[in-house]
Amino acid sequence: MKAFCEMGSLDSAVSLLNDIKRKGLEPDLITFNTLLHGFYANGRFVDGERIWDLMKERNVEPNIRSYSAKLFGMASEKRMNDVVRVVEEMNSKGIKHDPFSYHALIRGFVNEDDFEKAKRWHGEMWKNGCKPHRLVFETLIPFAVEKGDLAFAFKLCKDVIHSKLVVQEALIQSVVDALANESRVAEAKELVDDGEAGRRAHSYKLKLPTPPCNA
Repeated sequence: MKAFCEMGSLDSAVSLLNDIKRKGLEPDLITFNTLLHGFYANGRFVDGERIWDLMKERNVEPNIRSYSAKLFGMASEKRMNDVVRVVEEMNSKGIKHDPFSYHALIRGFVNEDDFEKAKRWHGEMWKNGCKPHRLVFETLIPFAVEKGDLAFAFKLCKDVIHSKLVVQEALIQSVVDALANESRVAEAKELVDDGEAGRRAHSYKLKLPTPPCNA
């Protein structure tokens, strides 16, 4: 099942699920989660919803992995009203968010061009003791630069550099460039120096932009 989903052969995965049911066996939560992730992550939202309904019919209770997949699918479809409803459902069941469900929420609000809500959910993530993973930073950093919130972009880059996460060097360099262009050279240099220090698992070879020559 997992192999079919990883290869993108989702119809073959569903055929295998049907074989399981024909043999009188009951698919478990792991099986359903594998299918949910496969469909929702590959843009087949309607099929993902069918699997979700089948899971509920079989009295298999969704867990955080199930909800993370569903949130990702909804966010990709820009169904943010439904996302809010699902978050409320999770809260009512006492299901805590994980890094992947938070990323789905943040990504959804980025897709909606709602910077304040994306920032708010990033704050909620830290407040609830859930450390962001690489995808959160790769989603938020360019969005912060686009929106002109260089203070937030600077903070995000500092968090990346002082963690064990590895992102594309060009992502942090874009913040260095933006800071320098706004004459915030001290902050730009701080990122360059921190990146070179490589105090954790990775160092970044960042450069301050060369000032334009006087004509």
